[in-house]
Amino acid sequence: MRTMHPVLVLGSYRLDQEWLPIDEFEERLRAVRGVMAERGWAGLIVHGNSEECALLTYLTNFYPRLRWTLALVPASGEPVLLVAGATRDLPAAAMLTWVKDVGWYGNIDAALPAWLAKIAAATEGGRMRIGLAGAAEMRPAVHAKLASLCRAAADLEEADAALDPLMRRTRPRERQMIRQSCRILADTVATMQESFRSGAPATAVVIDGERTARRREAQDFRILFSLDGGETLAPFEGLSDQRADPFIGYLAVRYLGYWVDALVTIGAQRRPVDDAAAAALDATIDAARAGAQGSVLARAAAPHVRPYARHPIVDARIGHRAGLVLDGDCAITPDGATPLEEGSIYVLDIGLADAHAQYALKSAIVAVGATGAEVLWRSP
Repeated sequence: MRTMHPVLVLGSYRLDQEWLPIDEFEERLRAVRGVMAERGWAGLIVHGNSEECALLTYLTNFYPRLRWTLALVPASGEPVLLVAGATRDLPAAAMLTWVKDVGWYGNIDAALPAWLAKIAAATEGGRMRIGLAGAAEMRPAVHAKLASLCRAAADLEEADAALDPLMRRTRPRERQMIRQSCRILADTVATMQESFRSGAPATAVVIDGERTARRREAQDFRILFSLDGGETLAPFEGLSDQRADPFIGYLAVRYLGYWVDALVTIGAQRRPVDDAAAAALDATIDAARAGAQGSVLARAAAPHVRPYARHPIVDARIGHRAGLVLDGDCAITPDGATPLEEGSIYVLDIGLADAHAQYALKSAIVAVGATGAEVLWRSP
């Protein structure tokens, strides 16, 4: 789900070698270079910004807090990072990545031709082919600059489609990161439940939840919540004394690059629509296993969903894969042909509305195995 993106991301940014040691990134780099060799790319340019930086983070652990960053990856040798922003921020940026060569994007007129010349010297000569990932998120001026600087020596080729399959394979250490994001989410929602039960207004519930997420070292936190019983969800825009019962919201937590997100309904009374949403979620979880397609999950939930309308926030969508992309990776739909993969972690969503304009939004986060799914977290 799209939320408002913060102007400046304030959270726990670091290179944590206990969670993600250097050999993890070396293995990822080898896998990327395998694709580069198959495609005949002498080098790879990866773009990431403060909103979309999955592949950049996957390779380097770096996540831009402002503006954008380019990773220059040769077929052999050390990668280079060019960070846009103030030069005074470069020492801090260098502490967030294992890449040794961290430079300033403002020097790209010299840095990129030098990098191209270096990799040209290591090849058999002739015109080079360079993969370019993340071009869709680039500012036009940045894309034009790259094209101009590469034109004399190399042809740029779209690289996202070739590299996306690597991102869809959830590695063991990635699963650890997602599990930690789930723990932060669980603590955040527990705090929000406690705040709600104390009689706090909706905005105070939101603030208490975000405070917990930040204290638990969330790198980023997003929230939408409802003041009209769940019909619409909106971002936090200012303090209010208005209480919401039930409190219905959407939360997203990122820990060291890895997102989980969820729908929650916290109410003083249990309603029939809550029971139906819970039963539909249970049925969806029971049907989740490696190889199952969205149609299987939809059929399992259908008997519980049928008496109700689907909430437009969820509509027919069942969920998506959790990971480096917020709510955008491998969407699960009733007519989708992509099966659930063993070892991957998915967010499963249910949103229902009854004839009396009562709404229930719930989610579960599950690790999919060959014979079933392990529940890592589910809405209260």
